[in-house]
Amino acid sequence: MTDQAPSIPDTAAERSWVWHATFKSRVAGKISVLACAETLFAIALYWGIAIHWDTHWHLLSSVFIAPLLLLRSPESMKLGVRWFLKEGLGISNYEDWSKAKREKWLIRAAVLTGIAVYPLASWLSGLWLVGQSGWLLLGWSMLIGGLSLAFTVTIVIMITGTVVGSGTAMTLSKVAGGGVVAGGAMGAGVSVGMFAGVVAGAGGFVGAFVGAGAGATAYVGLGMGLGLAARGLVFRVVATLRYLPQGLGRLPENWQENNFWVDFFVPAELIPGIREEDESFAFDGFIRSLSETENKVFKWGAGPPLAAFFFLPAFLYRLNIKATCWFWWPLVFLLKPQPKADKTGEQKQALCWPWDNPLQRLLILVPALIVLVILIAEYCDFGLWQQFKNAAAVPIPLKLALGMEWSHITPWHWALLIVEITGLGMLMIAGNACSHKANDNWDTYACSCMQTQLWLMNALMRVRSLAAKAFMLLGLGMCLISFPEWRQKLPAPLLQQLETFYHARDSDARGTADPLRL
Repeated sequence: MTDQAPSIPDTAAERSWVWHATFKSRVAGKISVLACAETLFAIALYWGIAIHWDTHWHLLSSVFIAPLLLLRSPESMKLGVRWFLKEGLGISNYEDWSKAKREKWLIRAAVLTGIAVYPLASWLSGLWLVGQSGWLLLGWSMLIGGLSLAFTVTIVIMITGTVVGSGTAMTLSKVAGGGVVAGGAMGAGVSVGMFAGVVAGAGGFVGAFVGAGAGATAYVGLGMGLGLAARGLVFRVVATLRYLPQGLGRLPENWQENNFWVDFFVPAELIPGIREEDESFAFDGFIRSLSETENKVFKWGAGPPLAAFFFLPAFLYRLNIKATCWFWWPLVFLLKPQPKADKTGEQKQALCWPWDNPLQRLLILVPALIVLVILIAEYCDFGLWQQFKNAAAVPIPLKLALGMEWSHITPWHWALLIVEITGLGMLMIAGNACSHKANDNWDTYACSCMQTQLWLMNALMRVRSLAAKAFMLLGLGMCLISFPEWRQKLPAPLLQQLETFYHARDSDARGTADPLRL
Protein backbone atom coordinates (compact mmCIF):
# COMPACT_ATOMS: atom_id res chain seq x y z
CA MET A 1 0.00 0.00 0.00
CA THR A 2 1.46 3.30 -1.08
CA ASP A 3 1.42 6.15 1.38
CA GLN A 4 -0.17 9.27 0.02
CA ALA A 5 0.61 12.73 1.27
CA PRO A 6 -2.40 14.49 2.75
CA SER A 7 -3.91 17.02 0.42
CA ILE A 8 -3.47 20.65 1.39
CA PRO A 9 -6.60 22.74 0.88
CA ASP A 10 -6.26 25.73 -1.37
CA THR A 11 -7.18 28.40 1.16
CA ALA A 12 -6.69 31.15 -1.40
CA ALA A 13 -9.37 29.53 -3.58
CA GLU A 14 -11.78 28.97 -0.65
CA ARG A 15 -11.62 32.36 0.99
CA SER A 16 -13.70 35.26 -0.30
CA TRP A 17 -10.81 37.75 -0.37
CA VAL A 18 -7.31 38.10 -1.80
CA TRP A 19 -4.36 40.32 -0.98
CA HIS A 20 -4.32 41.86 -4.44
CA ALA A 21 -6.58 41.45 -7.46
CA THR A 22 -6.04 39.15 -10.43
CA PHE A 23 -8.17 38.45 -13.47
CA LYS A 24 -9.49 35.29 -11.77
CA SER A 25 -10.30 37.00 -8.48
CA ARG A 26 -12.07 39.78 -10.38
CA VAL A 27 -14.26 37.31 -12.24
CA ALA A 28 -14.95 35.42 -9.00
CA GLY A 29 -15.94 38.66 -7.24
CA LYS A 30 -13.37 38.37 -4.44
CA ILE A 31 -12.57 41.39 -2.32
CA SER A 32 -9.03 42.70 -2.74
CA VAL A 33 -7.32 44.05 0.38
CA LEU A 34 -5.23 46.35 -1.81
CA ALA A 35 -8.36 47.64 -3.57
CA CYS A 36 -9.93 48.53 -0.22
CA ALA A 37 -6.71 50.27 0.82
CA GLU A 38 -6.70 52.22 -2.46
CA THR A 39 -10.28 53.34 -1.83
CA LEU A 40 -9.45 54.60 1.67
CA PHE A 41 -6.30 56.31 0.35
CA ALA A 42 -8.24 58.02 -2.47
CA ILE A 43 -10.92 59.33 -0.11
CA ALA A 44 -8.30 60.62 2.35
CA LEU A 45 -6.27 62.20 -0.47
CA TYR A 46 -9.19 64.02 -2.08
CA TRP A 47 -10.62 65.29 1.19
CA GLY A 48 -7.14 66.23 2.41
CA ILE A 49 -6.65 68.38 -0.69
CA ALA A 50 -10.09 69.94 -0.19
CA ILE A 51 -9.41 70.83 3.44
CA HIS A 52 -5.82 72.00 2.99
CA TRP A 53 -6.44 74.22 -0.05
CA ASP A 54 -10.10 74.98 0.70
CA THR A 55 -11.28 73.85 -2.72
CA HIS A 56 -13.95 71.34 -3.67
CA TRP A 57 -13.90 71.34 -7.46
CA HIS A 58 -12.08 68.03 -7.65
CA LEU A 59 -14.49 66.42 -5.17
CA LEU A 60 -17.66 67.48 -6.95
CA SER A 61 -16.38 66.98 -10.49
CA SER A 62 -15.37 63.42 -9.60
CA VAL A 63 -18.86 62.77 -8.20
CA PHE A 64 -20.52 63.88 -11.43
CA ILE A 65 -17.98 62.07 -13.65
CA ALA A 66 -18.30 58.76 -11.79
CA PRO A 67 -21.49 57.62 -13.63
CA LEU A 68 -19.44 57.37 -16.84
CA LEU A 69 -17.89 54.22 -15.36
CA LEU A 70 -20.66 53.16 -12.99
CA LEU A 71 -23.32 53.07 -15.74
CA ARG A 72 -21.43 50.84 -18.16
CA SER A 73 -22.97 47.52 -19.16
CA PRO A 74 -21.82 44.54 -21.26
CA GLU A 75 -23.85 45.88 -24.17
CA SER A 76 -22.36 49.38 -23.99
CA MET A 77 -18.83 48.00 -23.64
CA LYS A 78 -19.19 45.87 -26.79
CA LEU A 79 -20.65 48.77 -28.74
CA GLY A 80 -17.93 51.17 -27.59
CA VAL A 81 -15.16 48.74 -28.55
CA ARG A 82 -16.71 48.12 -31.96
CA TRP A 83 -16.97 51.85 -32.68
CA PHE A 84 -13.47 52.49 -31.38
CA LEU A 85 -11.83 49.87 -33.59
CA LYS A 86 -13.73 50.91 -36.70
CA GLU A 87 -11.56 53.16 -38.87
CA GLY A 88 -13.24 56.23 -40.30
CA LEU A 89 -13.16 57.73 -43.80
CA GLY A 90 -11.97 54.43 -45.30
CA ILE A 91 -8.35 55.26 -44.50
CA SER A 92 -7.52 51.60 -43.92
CA ASN A 93 -7.71 51.12 -47.72
CA TYR A 94 -5.37 54.02 -48.41
CA GLU A 95 -2.83 51.82 -50.20
CA ASP A 96 -5.48 50.86 -52.78
CA TRP A 97 -6.43 54.44 -53.64
CA SER A 98 -5.46 56.04 -56.91
CA LYS A 99 -2.84 58.81 -56.89
CA ALA A 100 -5.43 61.48 -57.72
CA LYS A 101 -7.69 60.35 -54.87
CA ARG A 102 -4.79 60.38 -52.43
CA GLU A 103 -3.80 63.91 -53.39
CA LYS A 104 -7.35 65.24 -53.09
CA TRP A 105 -7.79 63.56 -49.71
CA LEU A 106 -4.49 64.92 -48.40
CA ILE A 107 -5.27 68.47 -49.54
CA ARG A 108 -8.69 68.44 -47.88
CA ALA A 109 -7.27 66.89 -44.72
CA ALA A 110 -4.41 69.43 -44.59
CA VAL A 111 -6.80 72.38 -44.97
CA LEU A 112 -9.25 71.11 -42.35
CA THR A 113 -6.57 70.22 -39.80
CA GLY A 114 -4.82 73.53 -40.47
CA ILE A 115 -8.02 75.45 -39.72
CA ALA A 116 -8.53 73.40 -36.56
CA VAL A 117 -4.98 73.87 -35.24
CA TYR A 118 -4.70 77.57 -36.08
CA PRO A 119 -6.49 78.84 -32.90
CA LEU A 120 -4.17 76.78 -30.69
CA ALA A 121 -1.03 78.00 -32.47
CA SER A 122 -2.25 81.61 -32.33
CA TRP A 123 -3.02 81.40 -28.62
CA LEU A 124 0.35 79.84 -27.80
CA SER A 125 2.08 82.46 -29.96
CA GLY A 126 0.50 85.32 -28.08
CA LEU A 127 1.37 83.64 -24.79
CA TRP A 128 4.98 82.60 -25.48
CA LEU A 129 6.38 84.65 -28.37
CA VAL A 130 5.55 88.26 -27.47
CA GLY A 131 8.74 89.97 -26.31
CA GLN A 132 11.03 87.16 -27.50
CA SER A 133 13.80 87.56 -30.08
CA GLY A 134 16.69 85.69 -31.62
CA TRP A 135 17.24 82.07 -30.75
CA LEU A 136 14.62 82.14 -27.99
CA LEU A 137 12.02 83.21 -30.51
CA LEU A 138 13.08 80.44 -32.88
CA GLY A 139 13.13 77.84 -30.12
CA TRP A 140 9.71 78.73 -28.72
CA SER A 141 8.19 78.82 -32.20
CA MET A 142 9.64 75.37 -32.93
CA LEU A 143 7.97 74.11 -29.77
CA ILE A 144 4.68 75.62 -30.92
CA GLY A 145 5.13 73.91 -34.28
CA GLY A 146 5.71 70.57 -32.56
CA LEU A 147 2.69 70.98 -30.31
CA SER A 148 0.65 71.98 -33.34
CA LEU A 149 1.75 68.75 -34.96
CA ALA A 150 0.66 66.79 -31.88
CA PHE A 151 -2.74 68.49 -31.90
CA THR A 152 -3.14 67.81 -35.60
CA VAL A 153 -2.36 64.14 -35.08
CA THR A 154 -4.92 64.14 -32.27
CA ILE A 155 -7.61 65.40 -34.64
CA VAL A 156 -6.71 62.89 -37.36
CA ILE A 157 -6.71 59.97 -34.90
CA MET A 158 -10.08 61.01 -33.44
CA ILE A 159 -11.64 61.02 -36.91
CA THR A 160 -9.91 58.11 -38.64
CA GLY A 161 -9.39 55.78 -35.68
CA THR A 162 -6.57 53.37 -34.97
CA VAL A 163 -3.74 54.13 -37.39
CA VAL A 164 -1.18 51.32 -37.20
CA GLY A 165 -0.25 50.40 -40.78
CA SER A 166 2.98 51.68 -42.30
CA GLY A 167 1.27 53.26 -45.30
CA THR A 168 -1.39 54.83 -43.14
CA ALA A 169 1.22 56.11 -40.70
CA MET A 170 2.98 57.86 -43.58
CA THR A 171 -0.35 59.35 -44.62
CA LEU A 172 -0.82 60.59 -41.09
CA SER A 173 2.59 62.25 -41.12
CA LYS A 174 1.91 64.04 -44.40
CA VAL A 175 -1.51 65.21 -43.28
CA ALA A 176 -0.13 66.40 -39.96
CA GLY A 177 2.73 68.25 -41.63
CA GLY A 178 0.43 69.92 -44.15
CA GLY A 179 -2.03 70.94 -41.46
CA VAL A 180 0.67 72.47 -39.32
CA VAL A 181 2.15 74.41 -42.25
CA ALA A 182 -1.26 75.92 -42.89
CA GLY A 183 -2.13 76.50 -39.24
CA GLY A 184 0.80 76.28 -36.88
CA ALA A 185 3.38 78.23 -38.87
CA MET A 186 0.95 81.04 -39.65
CA GLY A 187 -0.24 81.20 -36.05
CA ALA A 188 3.35 81.40 -34.85
CA GLY A 189 3.75 84.82 -36.49
CA VAL A 190 0.83 86.52 -34.75
CA SER A 191 1.53 89.72 -32.77
CA VAL A 192 5.33 89.61 -33.00
CA GLY A 193 6.06 91.97 -35.91
CA MET A 194 6.93 91.32 -39.56
CA PHE A 195 10.55 90.16 -39.24
CA ALA A 196 9.95 88.30 -36.00
CA GLY A 197 6.89 86.76 -37.63
CA VAL A 198 9.06 85.37 -40.41
CA VAL A 199 11.43 83.86 -37.84
CA ALA A 200 8.52 82.48 -35.81
CA GLY A 201 6.85 81.06 -38.91
CA ALA A 202 10.10 79.37 -39.93
CA GLY A 203 10.46 77.95 -36.43
CA GLY A 204 6.91 76.64 -36.48
CA PHE A 205 7.49 75.11 -39.90
CA VAL A 206 10.70 73.40 -38.77
CA GLY A 207 9.16 72.20 -35.50
CA ALA A 208 6.24 70.68 -37.36
CA PHE A 209 8.17 69.01 -40.16
CA VAL A 210 10.95 67.66 -37.94
CA GLY A 211 8.32 65.67 -36.09
CA ALA A 212 6.45 64.72 -39.23
CA GLY A 213 9.64 63.63 -40.96
CA ALA A 214 10.60 61.30 -38.16
CA GLY A 215 7.11 59.80 -38.28
CA ALA A 216 7.22 58.45 -34.72
CA THR A 217 8.66 61.18 -32.51
CA ALA A 218 7.43 62.19 -29.09
CA TYR A 219 5.14 64.79 -30.70
CA VAL A 220 3.45 62.15 -32.83
CA GLY A 221 3.25 59.83 -29.83
CA LEU A 222 1.70 62.62 -27.79
CA GLY A 223 -0.84 63.33 -30.50
CA MET A 224 -1.71 59.67 -30.99
CA GLY A 225 -2.14 59.15 -27.28
CA LEU A 226 -4.42 62.18 -26.90
CA GLY A 227 -6.35 61.27 -30.04
CA LEU A 228 -7.04 57.68 -29.08
CA ALA A 229 -7.85 58.66 -25.49
CA ALA A 230 -10.32 61.30 -26.69
CA ARG A 231 -11.80 58.87 -29.25
CA GLY A 232 -12.26 56.24 -26.57
CA LEU A 233 -13.88 58.74 -24.20
CA VAL A 234 -16.37 59.98 -26.79
CA PHE A 235 -17.42 56.49 -27.89
CA ARG A 236 -17.62 55.29 -24.30
CA VAL A 237 -19.98 58.13 -23.36
CA VAL A 238 -22.19 57.66 -26.43
CA ALA A 239 -22.35 53.87 -25.98
CA THR A 240 -23.18 54.27 -22.28
CA LEU A 241 -26.05 56.63 -23.12
CA ARG A 242 -27.23 54.24 -25.83
CA TYR A 243 -27.65 51.45 -23.25
CA LEU A 244 -28.52 53.62 -20.27
CA PRO A 245 -31.35 51.37 -18.92
CA GLN A 246 -29.00 48.38 -18.85
CA GLY A 247 -26.34 50.56 -17.20
CA LEU A 248 -28.73 51.59 -14.43
CA GLY A 249 -29.24 47.93 -13.63
CA ARG A 250 -25.46 47.43 -13.41
CA LEU A 251 -24.83 50.48 -11.22
CA PRO A 252 -24.30 48.77 -7.83
CA GLU A 253 -22.23 45.90 -9.28
CA ASN A 254 -19.93 48.31 -11.12
CA TRP A 255 -19.46 50.36 -7.95
CA GLN A 256 -18.62 47.25 -5.94
CA GLU A 257 -16.19 45.96 -8.56
CA ASN A 258 -14.27 49.22 -8.96
CA ASN A 259 -13.95 49.94 -5.25
CA PHE A 260 -13.38 46.50 -3.78
CA TRP A 261 -12.38 44.02 -6.51
CA VAL A 262 -10.03 45.94 -8.83
CA ASP A 263 -6.66 47.38 -7.84
CA PHE A 264 -3.35 48.39 -9.39
CA PHE A 265 -2.49 44.78 -10.30
CA VAL A 266 -5.35 44.63 -12.83
CA PRO A 267 -3.92 46.31 -15.97
CA ALA A 268 -5.84 49.30 -17.24
CA GLU A 269 -7.54 49.32 -20.64
CA LEU A 270 -7.82 52.23 -23.02
CA ILE A 271 -11.52 51.51 -23.28
CA PRO A 272 -13.35 48.92 -21.11
CA GLY A 273 -13.65 45.49 -22.69
CA ILE A 274 -11.13 46.03 -25.50
CA ARG A 275 -8.70 43.38 -24.20
CA GLU A 276 -10.70 40.55 -25.79
CA GLU A 277 -10.55 42.25 -29.22
CA ASP A 278 -7.05 43.76 -29.19
CA GLU A 279 -4.82 43.29 -26.15
CA SER A 280 -2.37 45.95 -27.39
CA PHE A 281 -4.83 48.50 -26.00
CA ALA A 282 -4.43 47.02 -22.51
CA PHE A 283 -1.44 48.15 -20.46
CA ASP A 284 0.25 44.77 -20.13
CA GLY A 285 -0.27 43.94 -23.80
CA PHE A 286 1.05 47.32 -24.93
CA ILE A 287 4.17 47.03 -22.76
CA ARG A 288 4.79 43.53 -24.09
CA SER A 289 4.49 44.66 -27.70
CA LEU A 290 6.68 47.68 -26.95
CA SER A 291 9.42 45.48 -25.49
CA GLU A 292 9.30 43.11 -28.48
CA THR A 293 9.37 45.72 -31.24
CA GLU A 294 12.55 46.24 -33.26
CA ASN A 295 11.68 49.84 -34.10
CA LYS A 296 13.98 51.73 -31.71
CA VAL A 297 12.44 55.10 -32.58
CA PHE A 298 9.01 53.87 -31.49
CA LYS A 299 10.38 51.87 -28.57
CA TRP A 300 12.29 54.76 -27.01
CA GLY A 301 10.66 57.78 -28.68
CA ALA A 302 6.92 57.67 -29.29
CA GLY A 303 6.17 54.50 -27.29
CA PRO A 304 6.65 55.76 -23.70
CA PRO A 305 4.60 58.97 -24.07
CA LEU A 306 2.00 56.98 -25.95
CA ALA A 307 1.77 54.51 -23.05
CA ALA A 308 1.49 57.38 -20.57
CA PHE A 309 -1.38 59.04 -22.44
CA PHE A 310 -3.06 55.70 -23.05
CA PHE A 311 -3.11 54.24 -19.59
CA LEU A 312 -2.13 56.78 -16.93
CA PRO A 313 -5.53 58.54 -17.24
CA ALA A 314 -7.22 55.15 -16.88
CA PHE A 315 -5.35 54.40 -13.64
CA LEU A 316 -6.07 57.90 -12.34
CA TYR A 317 -9.72 57.56 -13.34
CA ARG A 318 -9.97 54.39 -11.25
CA LEU A 319 -8.55 56.28 -8.29
CA ASN A 320 -10.93 59.13 -8.99
CA ILE A 321 -13.94 56.79 -8.86
CA LYS A 322 -12.68 55.24 -5.63
CA ALA A 323 -12.47 58.74 -4.14
CA THR A 324 -16.23 59.18 -4.70
CA CYS A 325 -17.05 56.30 -2.36
CA TRP A 326 -17.95 58.89 0.29
CA PHE A 327 -20.89 59.95 -1.89
CA TRP A 328 -21.94 56.80 -3.77
CA TRP A 329 -21.85 54.49 -0.73
CA PRO A 330 -25.70 54.10 -0.69
CA LEU A 331 -25.27 51.86 -3.73
CA VAL A 332 -24.44 49.17 -1.22
CA PHE A 333 -28.17 49.10 -0.40
CA LEU A 334 -28.85 47.85 -3.94
CA LEU A 335 -26.49 44.88 -3.75
CA LYS A 336 -28.09 41.47 -3.41
CA PRO A 337 -26.58 37.95 -3.63
CA GLN A 338 -27.35 35.98 -6.77
CA PRO A 339 -29.97 33.26 -6.10
CA LYS A 340 -29.20 29.59 -6.58
CA ALA A 341 -30.29 27.74 -9.69
CA ASP A 342 -32.83 25.39 -8.11
CA LYS A 343 -36.25 26.78 -7.24
CA THR A 344 -36.25 25.76 -3.57
CA GLY A 345 -32.78 27.18 -2.99
CA GLU A 346 -33.77 30.36 -4.85
CA GLN A 347 -36.79 30.87 -2.60
CA LYS A 348 -34.75 30.24 0.53
CA GLN A 349 -32.04 32.66 -0.49
CA ALA A 350 -34.56 35.30 -1.61
CA LEU A 351 -36.11 35.21 1.87
CA CYS A 352 -33.07 34.58 4.08
CA TRP A 353 -30.18 36.57 2.53
CA PRO A 354 -30.55 39.73 4.67
CA TRP A 355 -30.21 37.63 7.83
CA ASP A 356 -27.88 34.84 6.68
CA ASN A 357 -25.12 37.25 5.72
CA PRO A 358 -23.59 39.00 8.79
CA LEU A 359 -22.39 41.86 6.60
CA GLN A 360 -25.93 42.47 5.32
CA ARG A 361 -27.23 42.58 8.89
CA LEU A 362 -24.63 45.21 9.76
CA LEU A 363 -25.48 47.23 6.64
CA ILE A 364 -29.09 47.38 7.80
CA LEU A 365 -28.76 47.74 11.57
CA VAL A 366 -25.82 50.13 11.87
CA PRO A 367 -27.11 52.77 9.39
CA ALA A 368 -30.58 52.44 10.91
CA LEU A 369 -29.18 53.27 14.36
CA ILE A 370 -27.18 56.21 12.98
CA VAL A 371 -30.17 57.60 11.08
CA LEU A 372 -32.38 57.28 14.15
CA VAL A 373 -29.94 59.26 16.27
CA ILE A 374 -29.54 61.96 13.60
CA LEU A 375 -33.29 62.37 13.07
CA ILE A 376 -33.95 62.61 16.78
CA ALA A 377 -31.20 65.18 17.21
CA GLU A 378 -32.38 67.26 14.24
CA TYR A 379 -36.16 67.01 14.24
CA CYS A 380 -37.29 66.09 17.75
CA ASP A 381 -39.30 68.80 19.54
CA PHE A 382 -37.97 68.41 23.08
CA GLY A 383 -40.71 70.67 24.46
CA LEU A 384 -43.32 68.28 23.12
CA TRP A 385 -41.19 65.36 24.26
CA GLN A 386 -41.42 66.55 27.89
CA GLN A 387 -45.23 66.18 27.78
CA PHE A 388 -44.90 62.44 27.10
CA LYS A 389 -41.80 61.85 29.22
CA ASN A 390 -43.65 60.70 32.32
CA ALA A 391 -46.53 59.00 30.51
CA ALA A 392 -45.79 55.37 31.34
CA ALA A 393 -48.73 54.09 29.29
CA VAL A 394 -47.28 55.49 26.07
CA PRO A 395 -44.68 53.16 24.46
CA ILE A 396 -41.26 54.67 23.76
CA PRO A 397 -41.53 54.30 19.94
CA LEU A 398 -44.84 56.17 20.03
CA LYS A 399 -43.28 58.89 22.22
CA LEU A 400 -40.55 59.35 19.64
CA ALA A 401 -43.08 59.51 16.81
CA LEU A 402 -45.26 62.06 18.60
CA GLY A 403 -42.25 64.20 19.49
CA MET A 404 -40.94 64.49 15.93
CA GLU A 405 -41.51 67.50 13.66
CA TRP A 406 -42.43 65.43 10.64
CA SER A 407 -43.34 68.41 8.45
CA HIS A 408 -39.78 69.78 8.75
CA ILE A 409 -37.94 66.66 7.56
CA THR A 410 -36.09 67.34 4.31
CA PRO A 411 -36.51 65.13 1.20
CA TRP A 412 -32.91 63.94 1.71
CA HIS A 413 -33.78 62.55 5.14
CA TRP A 414 -37.16 61.15 4.01
CA ALA A 415 -35.43 59.03 1.37
CA LEU A 416 -32.87 57.78 3.87
CA LEU A 417 -35.60 57.04 6.42
CA ILE A 418 -37.51 54.95 3.87
CA VAL A 419 -34.32 53.04 3.06
CA GLU A 420 -33.83 52.12 6.70
CA ILE A 421 -37.49 51.29 7.44
CA THR A 422 -37.72 48.94 4.43
CA GLY A 423 -34.36 47.43 5.37
CA LEU A 424 -35.57 46.66 8.89
CA GLY A 425 -38.75 45.13 7.45
CA MET A 426 -36.69 42.90 5.17
CA LEU A 427 -34.54 41.86 8.12
CA MET A 428 -37.61 40.87 10.17
CA ILE A 429 -38.97 38.71 7.32
CA ALA A 430 -35.55 37.14 6.78
CA GLY A 431 -35.16 36.38 10.49
CA ASN A 432 -38.54 34.66 10.54
CA ALA A 433 -37.67 32.59 7.46
CA CYS A 434 -34.28 31.63 8.89
CA SER A 435 -35.90 30.41 12.10
CA HIS A 436 -38.12 28.05 10.10
CA LYS A 437 -35.13 26.85 8.11
CA ALA A 438 -33.12 26.22 11.28
CA ASN A 439 -36.03 24.29 12.91
CA ASP A 440 -36.43 22.00 9.87
CA ASN A 441 -40.05 23.01 9.30
CA TRP A 442 -39.53 24.78 5.97
CA ASP A 443 -42.16 22.62 4.22
CA THR A 444 -44.84 23.72 6.68
CA TYR A 445 -43.72 27.32 6.32
CA ALA A 446 -43.81 26.99 2.51
CA CYS A 447 -47.39 25.76 2.60
CA SER A 448 -48.63 28.47 4.95
CA CYS A 449 -47.24 32.00 4.57
CA MET A 450 -44.03 31.73 2.55
CA GLN A 451 -45.51 33.09 -0.69
CA THR A 452 -46.99 36.11 1.09
CA GLN A 453 -43.73 36.92 2.83
CA LEU A 454 -41.77 36.37 -0.39
CA TRP A 455 -44.02 38.87 -2.15
CA LEU A 456 -43.61 41.31 0.74
CA MET A 457 -39.82 40.85 0.72
CA ASN A 458 -39.64 41.64 -3.01
CA ALA A 459 -41.93 44.66 -2.58
CA LEU A 460 -39.77 46.05 0.25
CA MET A 461 -36.66 45.44 -1.85
CA ARG A 462 -38.12 47.43 -4.75
CA VAL A 463 -39.16 50.31 -2.49
CA ARG A 464 -35.74 50.29 -0.83
CA SER A 465 -34.04 50.36 -4.23
CA LEU A 466 -36.12 53.34 -5.39
CA ALA A 467 -35.51 55.20 -2.13
CA ALA A 468 -31.76 54.60 -2.34
CA LYS A 469 -31.66 55.92 -5.91
CA ALA A 470 -33.73 58.96 -4.87
CA PHE A 471 -31.33 59.47 -1.94
CA MET A 472 -28.37 59.68 -4.34
CA LEU A 473 -30.17 61.88 -6.88
CA LEU A 474 -31.10 64.30 -4.13
CA GLY A 475 -27.49 64.20 -3.04
CA LEU A 476 -26.37 65.39 -6.49
CA GLY A 477 -28.68 68.38 -6.13
CA MET A 478 -27.37 69.08 -2.66
CA CYS A 479 -23.82 69.18 -4.00
CA LEU A 480 -24.84 72.14 -6.15
CA ILE A 481 -25.91 74.25 -3.18
CA SER A 482 -23.58 73.01 -0.45
CA PHE A 483 -20.22 74.24 -1.72
CA PRO A 484 -19.40 77.91 -2.39
CA GLU A 485 -17.67 77.22 -5.73
CA TRP A 486 -20.83 75.71 -7.17
CA ARG A 487 -23.34 78.07 -5.55
CA GLN A 488 -21.73 81.03 -7.31
CA LYS A 489 -22.26 79.41 -10.72
CA LEU A 490 -26.00 78.79 -10.29
CA PRO A 491 -28.62 81.33 -11.44
CA ALA A 492 -30.23 83.10 -8.49
CA PRO A 493 -33.81 81.82 -9.17
CA LEU A 494 -32.60 78.22 -9.45
CA LEU A 495 -30.50 78.54 -6.30
CA GLN A 496 -33.47 79.90 -4.38
CA GLN A 497 -35.71 77.05 -5.53
CA LEU A 498 -33.10 74.45 -4.59
CA GLU A 499 -32.60 75.96 -1.15
CA THR A 500 -36.36 76.07 -0.57
CA PHE A 501 -36.65 72.43 -1.64
CA TYR A 502 -33.77 71.08 0.43
CA HIS A 503 -34.20 73.30 3.50
CA ALA A 504 -37.91 72.73 4.06
CA ARG A 505 -37.92 73.97 7.65
CA ASP A 506 -37.83 77.13 9.74
CA SER A 507 -34.21 78.25 9.53
CA ASP A 508 -34.68 81.13 11.96
CA ALA A 509 -36.07 78.89 14.67
CA ARG A 510 -33.81 75.88 14.20
CA GLY A 511 -30.76 77.19 12.32
CA THR A 512 -29.60 76.49 8.79
CA ALA A 513 -29.11 72.82 8.00
CA ASP A 514 -26.02 71.35 6.47
CA PRO A 515 -27.48 69.37 3.55
CA LEU A 516 -24.46 67.06 3.27
CA ARG A 517 -25.07 65.76 6.76
CA LEU A 518 -26.85 62.42 6.88
